[in-house]
Amino acid sequence: MAKLVLADRNRTVRVYALGDQPITLGREPENDVQLDGLEVSRRHCRIEPLPKGGYRIIDLGSKNGTFLNGRQITAMALEYDDTLRLGDSVLVFVDDDTEPEEALRHASDGGFWNPVDAGGERPPLLEGDEDSRQFDTWQRKGGRSGPHTRSSNRRYLKEQLLRLGVLTQSIASAPDLRELIETILDEVLDFTGFERGLLLLGDGEDQRRMKPVLGRNMDHENLDEFEQRFSKGLVEEAVQSKRIVLRTGVASGEDSFSARDSVVSMGLESALCIPLTATRPETGRPFRERRARARRSWVLGAIYLDSTSPVRSLDKADLKLLEMVGAQAAIALYNARLRHEASTDPLTGLLNRGFMRQVIDDELKQAREHGEPVGLLLLDLDHFKRINDSYGHDVGDEVLKRAAQRIRRTIRRDDHAARWGGEEFLVLLPRSDLQGAMTVAEKIARAIKGQPIGEQQVRITVSIGVSLFPDHGENQAQLIKHADQALYAAKNSGRDRVLVFHPELDHPGHRSDPFESLFDRDAARTQRNLKALFDTIDLLRSSGDPEEILAGTLDNVCDLTRARRALLVVSEDDGELRIAAARSRGRRPLPEGLRDYSRSIVRKALEENRSLCMVDSFDPQPLSSSSIDRLGLNTVMAVPLTVADQLIGVLYADDTTVNREFGDRDLAHLELMAHQLGLSLAANPALYEAVSGRTEERETARLRAEVIRLKAELERLSEQTRLFRTGSDAG
Repeated sequence: MAKLVLADRNRTVRVYALGDQPITLGREPENDVQLDGLEVSRRHCRIEPLPKGGYRIIDLGSKNGTFLNGRQITAMALEYDDTLRLGDSVLVFVDDDTEPEEALRHASDGGFWNPVDAGGERPPLLEGDEDSRQFDTWQRKGGRSGPHTRSSNRRYLKEQLLRLGVLTQSIASAPDLRELIETILDEVLDFTGFERGLLLLGDGEDQRRMKPVLGRNMDHENLDEFEQRFSKGLVEEAVQSKRIVLRTGVASGEDSFSARDSVVSMGLESALCIPLTATRPETGRPFRERRARARRSWVLGAIYLDSTSPVRSLDKADLKLLEMVGAQAAIALYNARLRHEASTDPLTGLLNRGFMRQVIDDELKQAREHGEPVGLLLLDLDHFKRINDSYGHDVGDEVLKRAAQRIRRTIRRDDHAARWGGEEFLVLLPRSDLQGAMTVAEKIARAIKGQPIGEQQVRITVSIGVSLFPDHGENQAQLIKHADQALYAAKNSGRDRVLVFHPELDHPGHRSDPFESLFDRDAARTQRNLKALFDTIDLLRSSGDPEEILAGTLDNVCDLTRARRALLVVSEDDGELRIAAARSRGRRPLPEGLRDYSRSIVRKALEENRSLCMVDSFDPQPLSSSSIDRLGLNTVMAVPLTVADQLIGVLYADDTTVNREFGDRDLAHLELMAHQLGLSLAANPALYEAVSGRTEERETARLRAEVIRLKAELERLSEQTRLFRTGSDAG
């Protein structure tokens, strides 16, 4: 048989016989072996028999690790005389015949602290630190100085550095600001043993305005807002001095906080505040002194901890470690805040449009690699303009914020939500099939509709369009466009509903807002887009030369889409394609010898009556043709051109620039130009004739319509004459 010999921090020696059943070790009473010390997890590790004899130890996800013979392990077979360290306790695995003293002597020879008071003083833990740790019964064998002293100092320093590395690595690995804050509090609570903790953040330079952004208890559960009370006096002292402040014995009166904070009435035994101090260079100095700028510290926030029951004492080494953790947390928080501000919408707190585009690309890349679906929801608040008109923009902003909160609460942690623009939101659902996407969309719709908002009790509903990768699109542009088309159909069919994209919706008319693509975060680009559109509208409404009107329109197409060429291709009655107008970038005419284009793209757009955007080498299923390869085209767009519900041709644009591809905004711009051109062709016979070349056909059609009208008029007059005669005969 085998047994464990345990020596804890209080010099207590215990022996546990090992049998054919596993045993657990940890801090909670329900464990087979209960260990003291806050560095021991509630269920720390398990020792279990092996099928062929012997035992092995398994770490149960402990916070501070399980160490076997000085090495941190997750699972390993045990051999006799192996030494385990769990927090401040040492356990030796020996056979049944080994005496406890012999087992502990082996642990001492192996470089662990021996719970045998052999006299002498323990060497300083860190150079210059004359204080003793609370568990000063752990002394080297014989208490001698010399090699053993240096070894113990090095070992303790190594353990402290390892602990610091574990803490800071956990903090640095948090993916977002919210999880980072939770990780900081959880790690510090586990290390110190306090019952609860708050993370306080200030407003830039204003150190007096510290407010709790999150509260956690020792079980890693969030505290409600009314539970986030803290000692303002203690925090102010730590922030002003920029150092850790620790108070103990508060309830017993050994020390006290400021009376105005009423901390004594809370029954606290201990409290601690760690200022989160960052450094940055002085500003306002001349350029020549820039390299010599001094760096000054400023307080970003603070970690506040307290407890109503005693916690283990913290010596200078522990406080030094917490100071280093606080510095790492401050850096991580500062960087996370910068990332957060750059990637989020300031009103709603959701991701902004630009950052969400990057997220969609990243998630689609992962989905392609692992063969997983991705759901995309495009949401639009119904009749939002009425809210702004009726209650004002302040109420409208509050409605947007509340809607964003309800979206965030409904989706999973791995999902992404963004404010897409105005009252539109976009939600991305990685690893979600169509049924899952529909379920989330319906939950969001119910959440937004559920409760009225604000003092005005504003009630809102939402329309949602759903698309799925790869069923409804292979890239970002297609998925967004198809979700947009489903959203448009949802609004047209009565609003307050969820609709999934289907192929019948895929034509240029199905867009929720054809002008939305003109607006960009870059004000100069937005101004350029609007100018190109307004110039085109003025040009198409003019009575100038048709060839000049078409040339100016295609020049604006090149400006809007940054295309190398723009062509107006007309389909003749016999199916042949003819170029009615062609222009090149820089507002130049396109010579006859350079007017070859991708006919396969144009024919496909005409046959399917839908817009096409081809990105060579970027599209998972590119539309390839010999003309594309021969002409060296890198990206192509083709939009059907409709006049009075009659499809007459295609508005076409392409580019040969390497790494240049048209996106959904470019395609939206081309669709908008095609729409404006179609309206003008229907209203301007001279322009239509210049494009279609059908002067005789139009005159013939006019004459036929006139003949039909005259026949109808004649039949009407004949009927009136018959009725008149019938009445006369009766008289």
